[in-house]
Amino acid sequence: MARRMTSKACVICGRRRHRGDYCYGHYRLSKKGLPLDTPLANAKPTEPCSIKGCEEPHSAKGLCSFHYGRKKRGVALETPFDSRPTGPYRNVKGTKSTYEERVVARKKKAPKCGCGCGELTKFSNGEYRVYAKGHYRGFKPYKDETWLREQYEVKQQTIDEIAEECGVTGSSVKKFMVKFGIAVRPQAESLRIGGKVSGKNNPAWKGGTTPERQRLYKSKEWKELVLAVWSRDGFNCQRCGVGNVTRTNRLHAHHIGTWAEYPELRSDMKNLVTLCRECHQWVHSNANRYRRFLKKGSRRHRHETSSQPRKGY
Repeated sequence: MARRMTSKACVICGRRRHRGDYCYGHYRLSKKGLPLDTPLANAKPTEPCSIKGCEEPHSAKGLCSFHYGRKKRGVALETPFDSRPTGPYRNVKGTKSTYEERVVARKKKAPKCGCGCGELTKFSNGEYRVYAKGHYRGFKPYKDETWLREQYEVKQQTIDEIAEECGVTGSSVKKFMVKFGIAVRPQAESLRIGGKVSGKNNPAWKGGTTPERQRLYKSKEWKELVLAVWSRDGFNCQRCGVGNVTRTNRLHAHHIGTWAEYPELRSDMKNLVTLCRECHQWVHSNANRYRRFLKKGSRRHRHETSSQPRKGY
């Protein structure tokens, strides 16, 4: 059982070798050119290893460096030296295993591929791979130009919807859109298609009166009422006086009391006034500071009427 490791001991005192054939103290003496038989200042009697039959000097906790390393690895200290398993090509019995036996043993320990396909990974460079070969960046539908164009341009899906379907982020889908030359829709159009600014999500929501407004505007009664209002006002805009109806500046019948706030005045002729298209847009804009052609107390541009404009205009 005894195994002398004289190659690791100082040739002068038998303590652990530092450099060359000497321990740290005798190595310093040789560097300074002093005789090696000079007494060391902090020399202590060398204690042997506590394992029976081992004559090596102790390194730590009463054990030599060899047995201390065994203790840290959890190997029995009394195990014979000749039967200890060394190297990756020895089995637990200490005998060499064949290549086929090593492949079978590795397959039993091999983890599954990280992509979720269930295939086992291979052993390479002392460790198992995380992904099987060719599975790190597997094929995704958004990498096909035909499929991506169909989803985005024909089916009108948003980038977030395509990314959620493929299990990736929106930036990955957008990168391939740029690669294939697919034009990205404006943000306003994407919000409209995604339904994020429709219905109650729209800041201009007025309780869902749009279908009712469309039904009224298509009716015969409304067309006759508008014609009567235009005839009353002489077919002229009551703000700018324009009377020539063009394709870009048509005459409108404007509600003085808004459609949503005053439903009882929608078909009242006194609540309607003739305006051209440009003046109609001006009435409903922030430029109409004095609320002209708007009923007092209406929600749109509601503020105190005064002869002076508000601050900030």
